Amino acid sequence: MDDIPVPLPAVPTRFMDRFRAFIRARHLAYRTEKTYCSWVREFIRFHNKRHPESMGAEEVNVWLSHLANNRNVAVNTQKTALNAVVFMYHQFLGKKLGDLQFTNTSRGRKLPTVFSHEEAMSVLSHMHGTHKEVPERRAQPGLRGEHYARAYQRSANGAGDPAVGFGNAGAARFMDVSSRMAVCGQRKAGRSVMMQSGWREEYRMRGDQSRAASIAS
Repeated sequence: MDDIPVPLPAVPTRFMDRFRAFIRARHLAYRTEKTYCSWVREFIRFHNKRHPESMGAEEVNVWLSHLANNRNVAVNTQKTALNAVVFMYHQFLGKKLGDLQFTNTSRGRKLPTVFSHEEAMSVLSHMHGTHKEVPERRAQPGLRGEHYARAYQRSANGAGDPAVGFGNAGAARFMDVSSRMAVCGQRKAGRSVMMQSGWREEYRMRGDQSRAASIAS
């Protein structure tokens, strides 16, 4: 699974291992660790594997401008890359970069193309077995992709029925995927009933008895 932290030596000596250990000591999310390490590694490779301590603001400006001019990355991507190297220099190395002067990318955020509900149902209708089960359950509300992937792997490895863990204030709770889907459906139905009750009362207060009656039915 890609959400399991990479093991580190007891006494890290390599630069990237020490950087990872520094991030974990500050209890940042593992996704943040992976993102920052990926960008820092790319920054080092771009400058022919020079050590970051031997570089500074000039090299950072060149690299960030390269991302905008040659790779045409999105605005948020360049910002993430900037955050990664600034964190490395300011927090990890204790070296201030000062005012950076680099080319800002002009490419906007790329919005994904998604299926409509009818298109998704049409695709699912042509699928069978496991190939249908995974996307069908993934589409249920309240179930994150990594939760279901972890649960499905448990099932595939013979660990029994798929179970997903949900924590609240550090307390681990487990329930099978089908039960989780049922609970989510009940919550959604409950919210729908509450909304309908609210609109029905609103129409009654306005004196629109016909709309109130249509909602009640």
